[in-house]
Amino acid sequence: MRIHCIGHASLLIETVDQKILMDPVFWDPHYEGLCAVSPQRVDYPEKIPSYSLIVVSHRHLDHFDIRTLATLDRSCPVIIPDCDAVLAYALRELGFRRVEALPDKHQLALGQTMLVTTPSKALDREFGLLIQDPTATVWNQVDTSINSQLARAVPARFGPIDLFIATWQPLLESEVLTNKVTGFPYEGYFHLLSNIKLSSPRAVMPGSCGFKYLGEAAWLNKFVFPLTREAFQRDVKKLLPESQCIIVNPGDVLEIGVSGIALGAGQSPFVCMTQDDCSETAFNPTGSVPDLHDANPSGYDTTEMLQVIEEFLHRRLVPALHDSLQQRGLMYEYGSIGCIYQLDVVFPAEVLSWSIDFGEHPIRLVKRTFASPNIHAQITASALSDLLLARRGPHYVYNGGFYRWFSQLYLVEQHGFYPWKPMSEKSLADPLWMAIDVNDAFVKYIGREISLHNQHQFGG
Repeated sequence: MRIHCIGHASLLIETVDQKILMDPVFWDPHYEGLCAVSPQRVDYPEKIPSYSLIVVSHRHLDHFDIRTLATLDRSCPVIIPDCDAVLAYALRELGFRRVEALPDKHQLALGQTMLVTTPSKALDREFGLLIQDPTATVWNQVDTSINSQLARAVPARFGPIDLFIATWQPLLESEVLTNKVTGFPYEGYFHLLSNIKLSSPRAVMPGSCGFKYLGEAAWLNKFVFPLTREAFQRDVKKLLPESQCIIVNPGDVLEIGVSGIALGAGQSPFVCMTQDDCSETAFNPTGSVPDLHDANPSGYDTTEMLQVIEEFLHRRLVPALHDSLQQRGLMYEYGSIGCIYQLDVVFPAEVLSWSIDFGEHPIRLVKRTFASPNIHAQITASALSDLLLARRGPHYVYNGGFYRWFSQLYLVEQHGFYPWKPMSEKSLADPLWMAIDVNDAFVKYIGREISLHNQHQFGG
C-alpha cells in the first residue's frame, strides 16, 4: 500500500487495486479563507493519477472543500457518512451521481481492497476509515472521537494495524473563545494516547491538524495547538517502544508492506512542501487575547449592517425567545433565575449593545449595558451580517474568532452554592442562537459556494 500526503487530512491511498482520494483540499487558503495547510505546500492536481474512489469523512470545511470537489471527476463514486443530508445535497448539486452514504461499521469490498467505516462520538456525523488489502491494514482515524472499546475492537476484528493515522492534537478552538481553561489539556491528550496504546499499531502517524489560522484569525494559533508533532512522536516512542512514529509532510509518500514502512520524503509527483512554518502554531496561551474588532472584510456599509441586524433582533430573535418562554424551554428557565443577557455587536467604529432581563415580564430587548450580565456575548457586525445574508457559514463566524461569549450563572442558597445548569437543555446557550438555524445557515452558504464554483468550472 502506498499513501501520498497531500496536506493536513488530504491523502491519496493506493492499494493493490484502488486509488482512494480522501478528504481532498487542494488550495489555500481554505475553510472560508480562515486557514492554510501547514507545513506550506503547492499541489498540482492535474498530475494526480486517476482515482477510483473519493471519500469525504465529514462536513467540516477543512475536509469538505467545495472548490476542490468542483474540479474532480463527477463519474467517480463517492462515499460519505449516512445521516448527513448536507453532504449528500452538496455532492448531488455538484454533479456527482454515484454517492453512497454509509453507516458506521460498514464493510465495503472493492476487489482485493476492503474499507470499513469506524464510528465517532463527535457531535457532527463523521467516520474514520480502515483500509485493508493483501499488503497492509491502515486505520485513518481522521478527526473521530473514539473510546477504549473501539480502540481494542478494531485490531481484534481486522488484525494488527500496520499504520494508525491518529487523532493526536487535542485542539482548543472553543476554550479561548468561550473563556474556558486554555492551559495544556492533560485529560484530553492522555485519552488520545491511551487509545493509541490500546490499538497497539506497528506504526503511528499524526494525522490531520496540519493547518494554521490566517489574517484576522492568526492570533488563535498560539492558543489552539497544544502539541508539536515532535513532542507527540517522543511520547509515542515511550508508550510503544516497538512501534514507529512517523512525521509526514506534504509531498511525502509512505510505502507500507510486510517488511515495514518506508518514508519517501518529497517523492509525490503532485504535491511539494514549500516551507515548514509549523513554528507559527507554537503553543503559548500566556499571550494576550486581542479585543474583538471588526475589520469588515466584506466591505459593508455600516447603515446596511445595522438595518440587517436590527431587523433580525426584533423580527426573529425576540419572537424566538417568546416561543421558548411559552413552551417553558431554556428561556423560561433563564427567567426563573433572573438571568440578564447582554449582546455586544462590534461595528468598525463603535460597539452597540442590546440586553434582556429575563426576570422581567414581558421580556424586552433594549439598547443598554449591564455592569455584570450573567451571559455576555460579542460578535462582529460584519460576521453576523455575513451569516444572516448567507454569505458566510456558521463555522467561519465561530472558528474564526469573530464571536465570543461567557456565562456566570450560579445559585447561592441556604443549603449550598453551585453552578446553575438547565433542565431543558444539556448545557447553557447564548440566546442569540435561538433564532439562527445553524444547519439551515450552513446549507445556504454551501448552496452559494456550489453555485459559484459550478459557474467557474463550467464557464457559466
